[in-house]
Amino acid sequence: QSRIQGLPGYQFLVAHSHTMNLVRRWWGWREFHQVFPQYEADRQREEQAWSVLRLILTRWIERTRAEQIEPRWILLPAAGDVGLAPGPKNARRAEQVLKLAKDLGVIALDLRPAMKKAAAAGDVLYYPKDQHFTAAGHHVVAEQFESMLRELIPH
Repeated sequence: QSRIQGLPGYQFLVAHSHTMNLVRRWWGWREFHQVFPQYEADRQREEQAWSVLRLILTRWIERTRAEQIEPRWILLPAAGDVGLAPGPKNARRAEQVLKLAKDLGVIALDLRPAMKKAAAAGDVLYYPKDQHFTAAGHHVVAEQFESMLRELIPH
């Protein structure tokens, strides 16, 4: 991707062209899979990555609690996790994170059920181009987050 970014006019094209964004994403995907040809099938790397992430999250929890800060986690699902886009489902990864939260005594907000419910009601939660939240998606997240905060704050 660094090679294509050096082309004359690249920044202009990216800012003004959906086609160029598609090419840029395709190029990045292609480069990634050349460097990591068996990424999707490599279970050992997946487990190593989880070990590192688990260690990072555990240490973070320890440090925040040492500072008398009680951490909270929010699991933000990708469009594929709520059945709205093709691609890998991260259900197993999400369950690992939620189990770790439970093991560490961390309150974790899993947004998948609320996002699935909103999607089933016809709300457009993700932009089709880049899979970021739309205003409706942000609204669902905000409602759930507010609900979690209301439960934590004494009245």
